[in-house]
Amino acid sequence: MVKVAKRFVSKELESAIQIAVGEKVELLKMNEGNDAVIDYQKIREEVIAEDIEASDVKNWFEAYGRVMNNDTRPKWRFHLIKSDIDNAFVSELSPQQIFVTTGMINKYISNDDELALIFGHELSHLILGHSSEKNTVDMMFRTVEILLLSVDPTEGFLSMVLMGFIVAARKALYAEFSKIEERQADEMGIHLAAIACYDTESAISVFNKMNIEVEEYMKNSSEATKIVDDIFSSHPLTSERYEFLKNASSTENPKKYSTECGTIAKRFKDMILLKKTNDNKRSP
Repeated sequence: MVKVAKRFVSKELESAIQIAVGEKVELLKMNEGNDAVIDYQKIREEVIAEDIEASDVKNWFEAYGRVMNNDTRPKWRFHLIKSDIDNAFVSELSPQQIFVTTGMINKYISNDDELALIFGHELSHLILGHSSEKNTVDMMFRTVEILLLSVDPTEGFLSMVLMGFIVAARKALYAEFSKIEERQADEMGIHLAAIACYDTESAISVFNKMNIEVEEYMKNSSEATKIVDDIFSSHPLTSERYEFLKNASSTENPKKYSTECGTIAKRFKDMILLKKTNDNKRSP
């Protein structure tokens, strides 16, 4: 999955660069005419050197830096954490590491396809820079909170009254922002699993298992409790995520990438055949 994520980011970065180069070329032709001398290599270097906030090239360059190895980032490593808590994650604070708990494996993961979908989701968070975005948004919310409290004309009374409301509002807004990121990671994650040639139509069962457990847990909860849980939850409803992935798997699956997946499968079979041939040669 990591190799696929690297290829995906590299491809998207190159695509973004080519689009930006094309836009600059068209602008140059508009200003100087179709006979303008165009140095594509120079324009490409200019595009790469530009530091335009929120541009596709800048975003994909940052994603490239998060997933690729370099002198300061070792090769990717997988860590299985012994814990009953079901979780899997990657973090910019611990580069090139994938963490998954035994609780997650034991409760929900039955095969490689399901694990690939989970890893695709977590890698997508890293590619999309969600950790950095969350820190920025949290800082923004807390700054607004401090500013509101600092203009309290009642010397503290209003601040005390507002504190509970402000904290609850911040948590609700932060939760909504987090839900958006989870949906983005679900969408990119199933794409990564599909281009890695995993059976996404089978893989989505991992979210069905989660949904069954959540529904069982919420069975005896009141409607008010369900509403409050949804408002402050950092993730969309598991049923909603399962339905989205179920629909997405009908198009995002190895069949869509049959040429590439067929090539990979052939290489794998050839490797197995070669190993068997070599083993037979060594046998007396």
